[in-house]
Amino acid sequence: MAVAPDRALVEERIRRGFESWNRGDFAAFLEDVHPDIEYAPGIVVSRAEGEPVIYRGRDELFRFFDEWHSQWRMEIAVGEIEEIGEWFVVLGRAKLTGVQSGAAFEQDVGWIGQADDEARLLRLYSYPSHQAARDAAAG
Repeated sequence: MAVAPDRALVEERIRRGFESWNRGDFAAFLEDVHPDIEYAPGIVVSRAEGEPVIYRGRDELFRFFDEWHSQWRMEIAVGEIEEIGEWFVVLGRAKLTGVQSGAAFEQDVGWIGQADDEARLLRLYSYPSHQAARDAAAG
């Protein structure tokens, strides 16, 4: 039987990770995730199949960060972190600014994540709203 991760430690690592993201310190973000992390940014889709793109492992996720931030600067304010079933649901707000255009906008965003028994994120999926994240976690 799997051991449930320590909720307080998972929440601490999530908040610390997004603080690292906001500083552009993606290496620090990756320190607290499982080496085989699976990340699906809800806004990135495969052009051919229309299926969500999933980045697997720290190296792929680091490449995503590098590519994404060459186009966008994003600051994330993490609000509540809830649990729905086996998922941690992170509710926040993102402020995005185009690197070249300077165009900026803000929106509510949500993530769902699962952690291993050492409280490291194994899976993290993003959604364009709080409700979409809650719905995904509820199955």
